Amino acid sequence: MVVLVITSIMITYIKLSIVGLQKPGYFLMGDVLILIFGGLNSNFDIVKDFSLFAIWILPNILLIYLINSSIIDKLKKTTILILPRIKKKSDWIISCNITIWIIIIKYYLILFISSLIALFIKMGVNAFINTNISINNYNQLTIGINQYLIMTYIIILNVFTMICLISFINNIYNVFFNSNHAAIIGILICIITVITPQFEKINKLMLINQEMLLRHDLFKGGFEGFSLSFSILYLFIFLIINFILNILIIKKRDIDYI
Repeated sequence: MVVLVITSIMITYIKLSIVGLQKPGYFLMGDVLILIFGGLNSNFDIVKDFSLFAIWILPNILLIYLINSSIIDKLKKTTILILPRIKKKSDWIISCNITIWIIIIKYYLILFISSLIALFIKMGVNAFINTNISINNYNQLTIGINQYLIMTYIIILNVFTMICLISFINNIYNVFFNSNHAAIIGILICIITVITPQFEKINKLMLINQEMLLRHDLFKGGFEGFSLSFSILYLFIFLIINFILNILIIKKRDIDYI
């Protein structure tokens, strides 16, 4: 958890240095949160903007690694001890998934709270007032919107997308019987689906793009018709499908091979 705190604070200060803070009161907490957790915009170029890509993917890789190594592996290792005591495999599956989801929420809250504390120390209380974010070249908004509403969108999309990704990785684990392969595939999904933003119609259907607030139609250059309601519905359906697949896979598997 300490590494998440350090990473979050480091990225926050990097983003603060980008906006400058040369105009006190001009930027709000929401402006910087968009830069930190809003993902990569649709004009992203992996060659020109590699530093932005590195800053974006670092916390994602950390989360995948921490969840995969410290949580999923432990659950798998204790399976042979716990499952024989449970009457239904489905009860164990539901319990495991809920545990993983809670851990993901916990890790993301650590990232967000660490960032907010750093922002408060650097920007002061005025940056946290309950007001709309003004349209500027940094946040790329097309309309003025309350900064706490923006923060809510960011939290929902980031947490929900990571829950879906980990659920997908968990199913890959159950196919390959190897968490390393599953984690690598998860990271590749993160990379491949964001470095080709020019394929707009395809990208709107890619999992990781649902996380990126900057690629939604609230922002300049966002994918046309790529709304927040679309992403939330997409993520809900994706999670339900993977949850059902997880139950079906585990139910048909012998305890020794879970």
